Amino acid sequence: MHLLITGDPAAAVSDAHTLIYTLTGRRLPADAIVVTPIGESGGWDEYGRWRLAEIGVVRDEDERIEVTVRLTEGERATTGLVRGAAEREVRLTALAAVEALEAALGEGVALVLGDLQRLRLVGQPAYVAALLLEMDGETRTLLGVAAVQEDDRTAAARAVLDAANRAFR
Repeated sequence: MHLLITGDPAAAVSDAHTLIYTLTGRRLPADAIVVTPIGESGGWDEYGRWRLAEIGVVRDEDERIEVTVRLTEGERATTGLVRGAAEREVRLTALAAVEALEAALGEGVALVLGDLQRLRLVGQPAYVAALLLEMDGETRTLLGVAAVQEDDRTAAARAVLDAANRAFR
């Protein structure tokens, strides 16, 4: 069973076990329920290695923007900076988050934003980010998800962080 939740992961698993037992009289194995938190409240980024500290957007008169994303890892902060067309603001924010992560990870690691999609999960708008991680001669796909709670830019950046935080705990 796979649950998409916006609250406490442990409580959701406990509630699911109780519900299944109440409805069927059967107990599920402890590992039968997989939880994917979405959004900031109870989301992986709350517990993860990197946290979103700030998103900044500067617009110029030519409809171009500069997006900065600042991440924190404990006391350490890294920043990603991307420039582009204003109509691509959400994607540019996700790309700036990837740049900040690459700076935090250092040499020998490459991250690429493979895809960013806005969709609805359990009736709530959300972003799913697919990152390609190149490390030690191998390429892995990392997936992250975040509900749109504040705005689309923040959700896109949080989806990128969710993917990275799942891979680098």
